[in-house]
Amino acid sequence: MTFLLHGDGMHNVEISTKNQTLFDQQLQDFAKDISIVCALEAGGKFEASDAFEQIKQKWKLLKKKKKQLIDGTKELVNEDNSESVL
Repeated sequence: MTFLLHGDGMHNVEISTKNQTLFDQQLQDFAKDISIVCALEAGGKFEASDAFEQIKQKWKLLKKKKKQLIDGTKELVNEDNSESVL
């Protein structure tokens, strides 16, 4: 983490750290969801193609969240594709 000593630099670092923390939680949730989908597919509850589609949708959502939180957009997309302002 870099600390900026001029202007609003410290504020930017705090936002960056908060966004990184939020994204880390999103990444952990993604991993948990993928594990569940894989277990259900392995147990015969999902067809492989259905499991693949669910994983693909979850991956796209994670990419959007990363772009918003880490790459600088100020809105967070919820799993139901509604947007909420951070």
